Amino acid sequence: MRLDYTELKAVVTVAIIMASRLLGIFLILPVFSVYAESIPAPA
Repeated sequence: MRLDYTELKAVVTVAIIMASRLLGIFLILPVFSVYAESIPAPA
């Protein structure tokens, strides 16, 4: 089974979007965890 150009372009586009979302999550989570330590506990 071969993908034609438009199918391949769509798959690569979705893969890039998902990879950038995951990369963003793993880059921002450590920042949030450090920030959360400085927030006082709720009363």
